[in-house]
Amino acid sequence: SPDDTGVRWVRHKTARSDRRVDFTGGIIAISNLSLDDHKDEVIKAVADRVFTLKFDPTQEQLIALCEHIAKKGVDGRTPKECLEVLRYLVSECEKRDVRLSVRLFVDKAMKDYGLWKAEKSESHWKDLIVSNLEQQLVELQHPTHDLSRAEQMESERRIAADIFFNFDDRQSRIEEWKERTDKSQQAFYRRLKEAKRDGLLGPE
Repeated sequence: SPDDTGVRWVRHKTARSDRRVDFTGGIIAISNLSLDDHKDEVIKAVADRVFTLKFDPTQEQLIALCEHIAKKGVDGRTPKECLEVLRYLVSECEKRDVRLSVRLFVDKAMKDYGLWKAEKSESHWKDLIVSNLEQQLVELQHPTHDLSRAEQMESERRIAADIFFNFDDRQSRIEEWKERTDKSQQAFYRRLKEAKRDGLLGPE
């Protein structure tokens, strides 16, 4: 514990040394989880001994922060592009009562836009954003990119690999494949074999 001068000593002991440091500063800890009503007794004890401040920004504050980020450009995109994506994201979040976040804008919505812009997605970026917000496949509402034969096959290989990792049994895999591609069972196994050849299924 600290002495009358407010100095607290911190000890660091190893097999080769035993050091002590006089500590006069403070520690700021940041957590994404609230310390209130935590079941862990240690966390409760910590919360009882320190000053805590809860920062819970409003939707308006989050929008303002994302606008600030957008005006600087994200991932090489122009501020105009970023603001367009942000406005659409905010609109769709409000429709679904979804809380906006910087991660949702920068790590998801802008990535979806970049994927579409590079013509690596058949789906429009707006449909990708809606699909992510609803966490499920959605009916496409915007024009799609026409993929070349090679791009189509590559897309199907990745779909086959994704299904392989996320569905455990044969029947559910085939049902998901047909739902997502409208292709036959034989086509699934062909693409799965090609995906394995291309290393999409990981090391053997």
